Amino acid sequence: MRLRKTPGAGGVARAVLGAMLLVGFQAVASAQGQADLLSVYSDALERNPQYRADAAQYRAAQELVPAAFGKLLPQIGLRARYEHIWENIEGQYYNVSSFEFDDDYDRRGYGGVVQQVIYNGSTWAELDAAKLRVAQAGFALEGRQDELGVTVVEAYFASLGAAEGLRFANAEVESLRQESEQTSARADAGLALEADKQIALATYELALAKQAEASSLVQSTKLRLENLTGKRYDTLKLLPSDVALELPQPMDENSWIERARTHNAYVLARTAGLEVARKELTSAKRERWPRLNAQGTAFWDHYGGGVVGERDEEEQRVGVILDLPLYSGGQVSAKIDASKATLTGAEALLEQARAEAVQNTRQAYLTITTGLLKAAGLKRAVDAANAAEQATRAAYEAGTRTNADLLQSIGTRYDAERNYALIRYRILHASVQLRAASGTLVTADLIGLNRLLQTGELAP
Repeated sequence: MRLRKTPGAGGVARAVLGAMLLVGFQAVASAQGQADLLSVYSDALERNPQYRADAAQYRAAQELVPAAFGKLLPQIGLRARYEHIWENIEGQYYNVSSFEFDDDYDRRGYGGVVQQVIYNGSTWAELDAAKLRVAQAGFALEGRQDELGVTVVEAYFASLGAAEGLRFANAEVESLRQESEQTSARADAGLALEADKQIALATYELALAKQAEASSLVQSTKLRLENLTGKRYDTLKLLPSDVALELPQPMDENSWIERARTHNAYVLARTAGLEVARKELTSAKRERWPRLNAQGTAFWDHYGGGVVGERDEEEQRVGVILDLPLYSGGQVSAKIDASKATLTGAEALLEQARAEAVQNTRQAYLTITTGLLKAAGLKRAVDAANAAEQATRAAYEAGTRTNADLLQSIGTRYDAERNYALIRYRILHASVQLRAASGTLVTADLIGLNRLLQTGELAP
């Protein structure tokens, strides 16, 4: 789901619309008592700890802008002060020669201070960096959302594939059980060899082992979905066997790669991070620049003594203050050097993000294109395996083929059907992965994929 490419109200509106669509689909699925892809994805967005942590980090980043902008607004405060003063005056004082005075007394006061930035280059750079940090956090949240969508699709289809694999395993066990019983009866009647009986039994036992493995896989895939969402799903909507598998559009790998280099959410986040590092370096350098502030104060003070005696004083001042830093113990130089190192690291992270986006895009594109070719071959293999089993069974009954040939043809058919069922899930998962890696995954893609699912059950 795409939140935004640049921070703004449009991106927020699209995010709200996407959330409403997800909630609507989840309500429909709940009413039907069967989970679908969007309802699982909605649960993941709501419950997944990593996504919730990233969402909280994004909300925290949004507060950086008002915090930075607040430094440019008037700073108003109250101030109270207390001093114990000791005075000793000897000599001429206001044209009085040989003046001597000694006293200790208290001074208490309170008042208000108002200060307004007129010019502070470092603070303005901090504000720019804060805005970029919000964008960086937003893109990172997009990336996590896309990544979660891909993971949910993978886990959802893995669960369907495991259930379908178990269905084939159950059917194969039942078929081989019948063959084993028939062969055993034929051997007991002297119509088959003892070796045929043992081969059929061994094949049946191997099928039972495969069945147990398939059952374990069903449970593990259910646990994976549960870990993603914090919920357990008894049944899931199914992918029909005749679903149409299409090539990615455009059919140009370089176009997808170029999109990944410029639109991938993590690439955009690292790009924003690089700009943040540049602004922070600028801010550090501007620490050496002059700073001009306007300041006004109003104070009331009570003096408990002193050379002029006990008194109350009121004071109001308005003016400007110009600061020109000359030496701060090396703090500015250290901050500049640290910012330069951070900038170098941000450049490396951007390069890494682009490389990973390109690699994931190429891998997904390759999986789809080769998977479609493989799916076509597996479909033909299923048809051929069915025909081969029927021919072998007829030849076995005619006495021209052995029992081992028949058992092998049965296993070949179920393997072909199982492989063809699984390749469909891999291709559809890769299509979502391709869009996420290239930065073009939107809610409509998941909605379209969800529409392919049908109500049904592949319960073990």
